[in-house]
Parts: sequence; C-alpha cells; structure tokens
Amino acid sequence: SEMIYQMKRGENIIAQIVSDPSGKKITTIHILSPLIKNKYDQGIGDPLPLTNTLLCTAEECRYRDEPSILYRIDSNQRTIREITFSRL
Repeated sequence: SEMIYQMKRGENIIAQIVSDPSGKKITTIHILSPLIKNKYDQGIGDPLPLTNTLLCTAEECRYRDEPSILYRIDSNQRTIREITFSRL
C-alpha cells in the first residue's frame, strides 16, 4: 500500500522515492544512478574501500556516522550497486 515515485533525468531513472502506507511521509529513497554521490564523492559503480568507520555484513554496508544510509555492494568487486536513504 505504499507509493513509489520515480525521479528521472530524461528517460533514465536516477532514484525511487518510497512513501509510508499513508502516502504522506517518505520512508526511503533508493539512489539508482551514478549521477548522485555521497559526501565522500562515492556513487553507484564506485569502489567502497574498507575503513574503520564502515560496518559491513555480506552485501550491505553503513558508515558509523551515517546509520540511515545503506550501501548495497557487489561483494566480489566491492563496488556500490545501490544507495538507500532511510528513516528520514
């Protein structure tokens, strides 16, 4: 029962915005384009190097100082496949 909005640039989807069941609040934003970067200038397709501030389990990583941002990575190449902002 949630609503999903797509943000596009031309024909390319750059993000999906997901609402809560009421449709009044944003619950998550899924970044799907390399055009949008984080504060470390990392985006889709970029490597996510291991650091002391990065917590990873299997194919998901989070920086300690940014717990609301989830990075889905390719576990073999350690490149970012998707960035999700949650608990907005």
